[in-house]
Amino acid sequence: ARCAPLSRPMACVQDGLSKRREGPPSEEFAFYVLLKRGLTCGVHDPDFAEPLDGELRLERSGFGNAALHLDCEDRSLNFKIALHRLCVELRDMPMGDRGLALIDEALVQAHAKTEQAAARVIVTSSVEERDLLQRVLRRMHDQPHVYGRRKRKRLLRLVACGGAGCVAVPCGPRQKSPCSARSRTAKGIVRRWKRPTQKEVPLTVPAGFQRVLELARIEWAKEVADQRRKSGRFSSRLGTASKTGGLNVVQDHLDSSACGVILARLWFQALQPSEGDMSSRIDESLSRLFAHLLQGKRVRFDEFWSVFQDVSLVGRLLAEPALRKYLAADFADPCMPLEQWRWFLVQVQDEPREVVATAEEELLALRSPDVDSDHRLTVCGLSRYLCAASNSVFSPERCVVHQDMTRPLTDYWISASHHVYSDAFAASAGAGFSSWDTPDLLLEPQSMLHVALASGCRCLALAVVAMNNALQVLLHPGHVQPLEEALQLIGRLAFEKTHFPLILVLHLGRLSSEDCAQIPDALKEHIGSRLWGAGDGVAAAAGGGLPSPEQAIDRIFVVLAPAAPGFDPSLEAEPLAALRSADGGSALALDEGLANAVASWQHARQEFAFWLGQPLSSQELQRPQTAEPCIDFVPCDELRMLERRQPEEMVERHQHHLTIAFPLAHPGASVNFNPGAAWACGVQAAALSLGCRCGDGALLAHCGRFAQDNGGCGYVLKPPELRRATGPGEGGETPKATSVGVRLDLRFLAARAIPQLEDASDAAVGLAVSIWGSSTDCARQGYDPIRPSGAALVWPEARPSDDGTLPPPMSFAIRCPGAAVVVVELFAVEPQSGGRRRLAFFAAPVDGLRQGLRWVPLWTG
Repeated sequence: ARCAPLSRPMACVQDGLSKRREGPPSEEFAFYVLLKRGLTCGVHDPDFAEPLDGELRLERSGFGNAALHLDCEDRSLNFKIALHRLCVELRDMPMGDRGLALIDEALVQAHAKTEQAAARVIVTSSVEERDLLQRVLRRMHDQPHVYGRRKRKRLLRLVACGGAGCVAVPCGPRQKSPCSARSRTAKGIVRRWKRPTQKEVPLTVPAGFQRVLELARIEWAKEVADQRRKSGRFSSRLGTASKTGGLNVVQDHLDSSACGVILARLWFQALQPSEGDMSSRIDESLSRLFAHLLQGKRVRFDEFWSVFQDVSLVGRLLAEPALRKYLAADFADPCMPLEQWRWFLVQVQDEPREVVATAEEELLALRSPDVDSDHRLTVCGLSRYLCAASNSVFSPERCVVHQDMTRPLTDYWISASHHVYSDAFAASAGAGFSSWDTPDLLLEPQSMLHVALASGCRCLALAVVAMNNALQVLLHPGHVQPLEEALQLIGRLAFEKTHFPLILVLHLGRLSSEDCAQIPDALKEHIGSRLWGAGDGVAAAAGGGLPSPEQAIDRIFVVLAPAAPGFDPSLEAEPLAALRSADGGSALALDEGLANAVASWQHARQEFAFWLGQPLSSQELQRPQTAEPCIDFVPCDELRMLERRQPEEMVERHQHHLTIAFPLAHPGASVNFNPGAAWACGVQAAALSLGCRCGDGALLAHCGRFAQDNGGCGYVLKPPELRRATGPGEGGETPKATSVGVRLDLRFLAARAIPQLEDASDAAVGLAVSIWGSSTDCARQGYDPIRPSGAALVWPEARPSDDGTLPPPMSFAIRCPGAAVVVVELFAVEPQSGGRRRLAFFAAPVDGLRQGLRWVPLWTG
């Protein structure tokens, strides 16, 4: 009456046979394997409030008999019982519903002993583990051989019977072979072949990782069982192989893809089902990691565990002096109690008060192995926290659109591309990037313009030429695209990534007057509904000021670039046409053949707005400021001279007027310039040649400025010292006279799972940090290249000394942090040529970095 027996009658014999053929679920088999090796559990003792440490182990004899052994730190509570005499019963424990009573049914029914002597109550780490243990024991009680190896069935010979079915023909007894070991007439004794047992490699388990090891073994056994089922064979013996169905499965070995899946399950438990694309990319990246480290061989569990320890960075974290002072040493395993965790968030991470206030709630929400039974943060939980996207070195609050988007366009930095697109840009994903916790920002490129739009550019330049009796867009020497297709592509893709306005810059200096007159009609035909001023009824259509990004949602601004001799060498491949003035003041300079072109554009002004660009020079800076905004164009060499000679005038002009800076180079040998210098003096759009191989570090700085900040919308609000002041009626904001300088100290503890490392197996890996900003802030430092020896890479320059002294960090003095961008690069040095190849990078604005032990994601592209 005290407990119900485990055996239950089957509905029918056929149903029972079908269940045996299907076998138990994979999670039960994985738990069965773990139970044979030993399950760590607690043992309830009425004399103590906390359970004692124990281990539950299942032993099977050669005749199918199974017994359960319980070893406890109090030897008087050791317990052994055969499974056919075992009953189980759920018990409510003071620490939660995690108790399971193991009762010797024979002793209880015979009243030979008290229940305390005939039963033991074990405490599992979770309710799920308790329920799984109960199901495995119940199934083994009812079907002792359910987890054992299946015997081969003898097939009966079938004979056709008139097409009405088949009749079973009984077979006679099996004849023994004369060479059989059991045959009495055998001339010699032939020993039966015995499968060799593989010795288990001893594993190194760091402090606090015992529970993680148990979970890893469970996941490993699940994956082995799933692969064995797919191969058509179910077996519980280690070291067996099967070639059924053409798939060779070795039980204690898995391929790299399976190991990547297991590692993702253990480490990225927080991924939701909606993040399927992210999960598949993580599995693929980790699979490549195992394939690189083990040269494509099948992986043993000890090899998998070694890689897992490297990825978790447990050894590196335990050696860090900034962490050791917060890890409690008076416990068996290093852990961080709630009070120490709060001090760590305040003193090391410099987290705001609201984050510290929710520390207790977050610890209570964690589960094993991130916390122990007393909800103290373990080393595994600390490692998972430090390497999470929420602990990114760049503030997550700035990765969404959070800035005021109602200010004029002149108050923003704008993501811009030059009209020269490298041919290498079309063959790759361009300046995009991807990571484990950030989705790809680029689509598969169908053309160079496709990639530019998908990367988030909000200022797009097109050089229009006349070739083959049609208007073409000159993307690169020898590569053109019809203007009609380019405009259709812009109308379709311009607002897929963001709905903020697009500035379309047209370079018409190589067109004749007749061809120039056709441009307005082409714009109205293909993107007429998107043009700013078409049906808006605003003053901008009549030549008014520049609107704000919020006012121009899903709209396109048209700007005509100036065409002056020598102004843009990338357009000097052919003699310039007549659409050009001698002084370079206007893109629509008058000559004898331009009357029709001017009339066409004047008529188009009634339907959509466009602005005429002008060159920016030193004389233009000295002229009085006008109320009507101007669109200035400046080459990078002129920009550098103006930045050094007239920095204050540059900042003042760009508070009211919009400027587009562009590189100065021939289209066949395109190069870029430092965009940080342009941003530091207030220039809104630093247009770069996307995909440029020479000086592509500028593209990394461009990604750091626009990829994450303000949600990657392509518009970033300039700091107060670089934008115009608002009046008292607009909030009373006043700009700062000068920006406050900062000192940036960086030390990189380790790098794990470096992308593209499989392509540079013999190369040494180095690290470089660059600051892109004003000419006085630019700097570069790094760590010397070393050869990788595992899944994690630790540079000697970053290791603390034996006495705990920290090495000197990389230090940068930055006078204008609001305009500076930090770029982190990992590169491989080729052993034969000595050349450098970038493996991955990360970039972010300096004013968005967070203090403390932070995670730096790695991007590729």
